[in-house]
Amino acid sequence: PAEFHGGSTEPEPVLMQVHLFAWTQAGGADRLTPCNDLLVAPPIFTLDPGQSQIIRLGSRGTSQISREAAYRVIVGEVPTNKSEGIRFIVRLSLPIFVEPANAKGPNPRWSVEPIDPKHIRLTLNNSGDEHMRIQSLQILAEPDETNLYKGALSAYVLSGQRLSWVLSLKNPGSSRIRIEAMTENGALSQDLTLDKS
Repeated sequence: PAEFHGGSTEPEPVLMQVHLFAWTQAGGADRLTPCNDLLVAPPIFTLDPGQSQIIRLGSRGTSQISREAAYRVIVGEVPTNKSEGIRFIVRLSLPIFVEPANAKGPNPRWSVEPIDPKHIRLTLNNSGDEHMRIQSLQILAEPDETNLYKGALSAYVLSGQRLSWVLSLKNPGSSRIRIEAMTENGALSQDLTLDKS
């Protein structure tokens, strides 16, 4: 089971509802499908000012899975007409992962495709049985380590999936590059060759 603690800073009670979605990726995009794979309690509740609420999640069975199962729990305020003026509706999207019995972890591999002299398509393929999360990315020209790209790149790549990004290079021209990324599991580095033919 998992627990989330949430509190209200609203001056009035707010009605909250919890939705569970199976989370997959296809064609480089996230897809959320309503499901009931996990037990969610409570599915709906009222949050009074200054009050906190625990949301519990648990498995419905003991079936073995070969790959990590990914979900998104969305906790959202149910809109009401209780006040005038501008109001912000609370909505939180939280990732949930159910690990396989003998998880080996993510297995990341980068590939690169030139688009034009200044742009590339960088793809990260995760053939492992668990997700990975990219937090930042740097691309260096080899062998002089000239910086071609550097920036935050927050993204999940789920088990058995791939994601691609089109990036603009600062100093294009090098045929050998090194990808350096920081992930939630540590640093990831790989050398690649740009095929300019």
